[in-house]
Amino acid sequence: MGPNLLPEILSVLLRFRLYKCAILGDVSQAILQITLGPTDRVLIRFLWYRFVPNSPGSYDTTDEVITYRFTRPHFGLTCNPFILSATIRTLATVHHEMYPTASALMGRITYIDDLETSATHDKDIVTIFFEVTSLMNTIHLPMYKWATTRPTCKTFGGHKVNRYGRRSKSSEWIGTPSLTRFTLTTRTLQAIA
Repeated sequence: MGPNLLPEILSVLLRFRLYKCAILGDVSQAILQITLGPTDRVLIRFLWYRFVPNSPGSYDTTDEVITYRFTRPHFGLTCNPFILSATIRTLATVHHEMYPTASALMGRITYIDDLETSATHDKDIVTIFFEVTSLMNTIHLPMYKWATTRPTCKTFGGHKVNRYGRRSKSSEWIGTPSLTRFTLTTRTLQAIA
């Protein structure tokens, strides 16, 4: 396992609750979207019996054991959060000039495959949405399940965005946050981060 590249969950949640305009996003099938390099495929392998065709649509197994290698990380690997975080951080570093807002935020607002942040104005939420979506699309990591607290940001250029408290397409309930439950100053947040 590599170093922990995930931000502290408490600081992610506190940053998310810092401003009145909040936005959430999810990378669709994040781990399955990453391809392992040929030298790394040797590390993730499994054994299986060779199949021999018996008749049309029927196969028999032999005693010969074959070694197969995964081309993508599979679920359950302890290194998956590291691989995904390293991929996203590298992506943000490579494209920092083209997507400055998203690149600056990605290491701090992404927890595994979820993105959560807040901003002071609706226009900032729109900028974050378009830059993050464009940045992730450069390596075909599609962002789905966008949600926001702002009624004025229901759609971004034809992309439908759910509001908190409504059901998303996948029938996953997105709870209504109470943004007034606790008070947080910027100084406190900087001390935590």
